[in-house]
Amino acid sequence: MAMAWPAQASPGGKAAARRPGKVVRVERPRLRAAERVRVCPLTNPDGRRMTCFGGPAPEPGTRFALVDDVGVRGHGLAVQSQPSGQDYCRIGSAHEVELSYEEPHGLEPRPTSGFPFTLAVQGIQLEEGARVMMDQQLRPSGREVEQVWMAVDRDGDGDADLAVTAFECSDQVRDLPIAPSGQRVSPYCLDYWLRDEIEWTRAERYVFFNCL
Repeated sequence: MAMAWPAQASPGGKAAARRPGKVVRVERPRLRAAERVRVCPLTNPDGRRMTCFGGPAPEPGTRFALVDDVGVRGHGLAVQSQPSGQDYCRIGSAHEVELSYEEPHGLEPRPTSGFPFTLAVQGIQLEEGARVMMDQQLRPSGREVEQVWMAVDRDGDGDADLAVTAFECSDQVRDLPIAPSGQRVSPYCLDYWLRDEIEWTRAERYVFFNCL
């Protein structure tokens, strides 16, 4: 935003001589991802497969950071994908994706913590100390009722700054696809939010289609 200081009126009613003005530019820092943001939970014990909900399947070679409630466990690449058993509509809105690991021995071993899953995160740099959080009190959109699906503290400061929210959004999605089974299709919007020093900003939206 640019602001220029105007000339001031003199006490006699005449405009004072215009002094050299200056332009003040106020920049608001923003957290922006270098690529598309995505979070997919790992779905098997050895960490070789993840499920990605909404949107197209990740391209082969897409890099993911693997993180749980303790910290970053390693990094992997998407290899290939196939339709997920959780795509109940069978219209391609959930994908089982095979992973290969950059580390020679796969995921860093962890003692059992009771946490239900590890997340694969695309498009966001995870710093030392990053971890998954179970923070259901977040309201990144400001809506009174908002379901937080996943939350990550990406920089290790103790506060979530990546969040994924999920809600039924038939009022926002038009031209619903037709399920092969003829079942009614219900869209769920998965919104991806990033927080900088000032506020939450929506970075991505994927739509997952459920059949009832």
